[in-house]
Amino acid sequence: MRLRLDVDWPGKAAPLMRFGEPDEFIMRMVNPLVYAGYRVVLPSGLKARYDPIGLHCGVDRFTLTTSTAGGGRSVVHLQAHDIPADRRFGMRLDLK
Repeated sequence: MRLRLDVDWPGKAAPLMRFGEPDEFIMRMVNPLVYAGYRVVLPSGLKARYDPIGLHCGVDRFTLTTSTAGGGRSVVHLQAHDIPADRRFGMRLDLK
């Protein structure tokens, strides 16, 4: 089964955007995941530092990268493969 969710949730990033504090973007699924992708688009002109949560280099198959979207907006991308059930994973963002 393949499922795609597009969520526009500006209030989710309140610690990051309103208070300048690090924010976590995490998931946990009941069943194992073959693939999960997550992206956070920042307002124009902002950049963020990022770290994985619950994913380990050399152990897990994942990428955590940035790119630039239209209007100079930074986009942080997380792609993860073969995630076990009930595992908490995602990314932590902190504005530069």
